[in-house]
Amino acid sequence: MASHLYRQARRRISVTGVDFNAAMLREAKRRHGIEGIAFQRADATALHLSDDSFDAVTISFALRNLNISPERLYASLGECLRVLRPGGRLITVETTQPRNGLIRRGVRLYVRTVVPRIGARMSGSAAAYAYLANTIPRFHGAPELATILRDIGFGPVNYTYLTFGLVAIHEAVKPNGEKIC
Repeated sequence: MASHLYRQARRRISVTGVDFNAAMLREAKRRHGIEGIAFQRADATALHLSDDSFDAVTISFALRNLNISPERLYASLGECLRVLRPGGRLITVETTQPRNGLIRRGVRLYVRTVVPRIGARMSGSAAAYAYLANTIPRFHGAPELATILRDIGFGPVNYTYLTFGLVAIHEAVKPNGEKIC
């Protein structure tokens, strides 16, 4: 996402990629080492970034990994809010719970039985993708995540379903402090 954003920007921007895993950061630097992208190792619940310092924060297919507990998810999203400038946007792309019950049951079966096998073949490690069978079905649906974002303090929150409701994009705005009458 970091390299994509940097390349798509119409003007030169600075991009900071954050991960808690040093090996993932090394791989990101190897694959996407671009002068305008800084990589930083940090826990999502305690970012070493200044308040009100970013115009946008993005999280792509990693938010459900922060859902170890409600406290951790809220703390991580609270850090996103803290580092955003007033009027800044949080954009998340994440699996979600399809609204259609038949699709939801089919996805859960697929994730439980097929995804670990494909992941094992691709990565050589069955455990590398087995966690998806636990994290995808227990992550929040799009409306629930929107409520969580509002509870944390984000202003307008909108979401859009993709891929038959398997994925949702959320856009949440940090209030600018102006009172609306």
